[in-house]
Amino acid sequence: MARRIKNRKFEAGKQLKSRQPIGATTNKNQKPHFSLEFVVSGHCITDCEKSDRASFANKIRMMSQQTWQQLRNAPAGGLGFEAIPRRRILQTIPNHVTEDVTSFFSFRFSGKKAMIGYCTDRTFHILWFDREFDVYNHGS
Repeated sequence: MARRIKNRKFEAGKQLKSRQPIGATTNKNQKPHFSLEFVVSGHCITDCEKSDRASFANKIRMMSQQTWQQLRNAPAGGLGFEAIPRRRILQTIPNHVTEDVTSFFSFRFSGKKAMIGYCTDRTFHILWFDREFDVYNHGS
């Protein structure tokens, strides 16, 4: 006897997890994951000096041993981060980054050079390696 398959209707976006800001209750006690999947051409780690690439590897190793809450409480010049409102981004924001991402986050990885991206749950998606300080407006 053949079974009928019910025709299910799905609402757009219902199956997607909502994005959580860094330190939100869903991820604050978890250790971060890092994604380089969406790094923008021209602002890639491969464009950085060899010493900067080594500093990046060391930095994400140290960060991966902390929880998001510990990173949130750390100073921005150390393991912590700076929140950057979307309006301060000077580069073209990739199409996959939806409007609900209202803030980006900047972690220093080599001196004042920063990796900038956004967070979904516990994953930090790096978009830019800002070695020329041209990704966002550093003023107000």
